[in-house]
Amino acid sequence: MNRCTAPAKGHSSQSGAAKCPACRVSSVPNMVPAAPPMSPKQWSVTKEVALPPEMRLHVAADPDTAPLALAALAKSRNGQVRSRVALNPSSPPSALATLINTRDVLLQSQVLTHPSLPPRFAAHLARTGDSYIRPKALAKISVMMESLLGIPANNVSARDMLVGEQWWEMEATDPAVVLAKTLFPDA
Repeated sequence: MNRCTAPAKGHSSQSGAAKCPACRVSSVPNMVPAAPPMSPKQWSVTKEVALPPEMRLHVAADPDTAPLALAALAKSRNGQVRSRVALNPSSPPSALATLINTRDVLLQSQVLTHPSLPPRFAAHLARTGDSYIRPKALAKISVMMESLLGIPANNVSARDMLVGEQWWEMEATDPAVVLAKTLFPDA
């Protein structure tokens, strides 16, 4: 196992590394690969305690903030900081993965508005979200399918036929997409 390069003790064990924000893998299965270990310099920049609370809010909302810093701020205990990370268009997928794995429905809803939300994250929320999040995730999927596959956003029947598949890896010419468009041309 690779050792954590963060300047903290206790990362030599697997359980210690699982608790380390520099080494921990996202809890979304097959969603985000493990990030490479950070250098001590990068770690000191991203440590939440290195910033005063009011500065964290500003940094989390700033589109020029480094992706590593946004990923670290996504793990903040402060709900306002996490909310600003969710709404920041520069937030990396690793930060968004952290945010969709919370039970905070408002936060999940904000992540669904992210302009660079990976389609597989919307699919994850459509499968695991509660009764408030699931319809929002399906609406986001409809918009994504329209741009990726040419299926009109209002064609719910075609969307529902493909939503259980890995539709984000398909193309408009994929047999499953062609079949959905043929069976539900103007649904």
